[in-house]
Amino acid sequence: MHYGLVAPELHGHLNPITTLGAELARRGHQVTVLGSQRGRPFAERAGLGWAAMNDNDQISKGWDRLGELSGLAAMRFTGQLLTRTMQSTLEQAPGVIAEQRIDALVVDQLSPAAAVVAERLDLPYAVACNAIAIHVTPEVPPPPLAWSYRSDFWGRLRNRVGNRLCLTLFTKLSGAKNVDGVTPTMLARLDEPRGAAMVSQQPACFDFPNHPRPAYFHYTAPWHAAGRDRDVPFPWERLDERRPLVYASLGTLQNKLKHVYAAIAQAARGLDAQVVLSLGSDTASLDLDPPDNVIIAPFAPQLRLLERATAVITHAGLNTTLETLARGLPMLCLPITNDQPGIASRVKHLGAGETLSVSTATAQRIRERLDRVLASGSYRAAAQRLQAQFTGINGPAVAADIIERAVG
Repeated sequence: MHYGLVAPELHGHLNPITTLGAELARRGHQVTVLGSQRGRPFAERAGLGWAAMNDNDQISKGWDRLGELSGLAAMRFTGQLLTRTMQSTLEQAPGVIAEQRIDALVVDQLSPAAAVVAERLDLPYAVACNAIAIHVTPEVPPPPLAWSYRSDFWGRLRNRVGNRLCLTLFTKLSGAKNVDGVTPTMLARLDEPRGAAMVSQQPACFDFPNHPRPAYFHYTAPWHAAGRDRDVPFPWERLDERRPLVYASLGTLQNKLKHVYAAIAQAARGLDAQVVLSLGSDTASLDLDPPDNVIIAPFAPQLRLLERATAVITHAGLNTTLETLARGLPMLCLPITNDQPGIASRVKHLGAGETLSVSTATAQRIRERLDRVLASGSYRAAAQRLQAQFTGINGPAVAADIIERAVG
């Protein structure tokens, strides 16, 4: 079978879906990533094919621009980008699929246009949740809001209103709209399931208790490739083995928020630990004279550093959060936008860390919460309990099994 993979062209989506694709390829399938030049290195690193689609400067530069934004501004711009991408996918995907002789698609939950193309071509497809699994339901808070979990009547009412508010704001503020029968959130509707199956790299333990689990939806475990960052350069000789290591990263999307990086660096001053601060891009820089115990790296080998870390400061992207929990590490979450507030709320609800809105993240507040995370063993104990629940589960293999059974 020849599978085509379609996902937003961001590290947080391309890394997991190409890891899943590599597992399908290992089983003898042909796998091709459909996307722009931004996605080509990810395909090649995973040993997969690549075919050009949506390869235009407007979309590519848009993802770069998104790195400078946070909060509602980022949410608005995300919707605009998704709309442009939907239009381009509807126009280009049928021809690319025919040219490549694709038999089935694996479609990111945030790539609904590819799902509609598959349906119109009578092509089987599965939906992959590379970010947090998003379902519009009153049982859990909407992911863009940092609300705590409540299971009572008032909590469900709050969530119902919040879902409607988020959908309205997203549509109105972003200009996201129905594009030839496609809406950005159509793969999040529980009452209208799409595709042969929906698989998520989220473990079942990393969610609120009452999240709906319809028969077509499957939790698995992280889709992470162990050797992903083996070639990333880093000054290993500067690490101080005598002190605990705190790894800090705001991911690879919102990686131009220099004032937040500066606050993290200043928060580390006088801390009895060494901090590695990754700026998330090979070309990033920070005009700052950091404290002696802070190493600033444009782009860091995250998985290798997590093996040495004691705690993590993160934007609460799903990949970094799961990679942190997979090592039983506590974290301080500084959610920026999109699904990150919802992920941070899950971390706090499960006891594995603290959370602080990036809009109020001063050096003093970061330090106060980081001290709390480092001093209390309860956060690490909670992280280790979560670790134990999905350690040993091969997430890509479980997801590939489900896809093969559902799609063929």
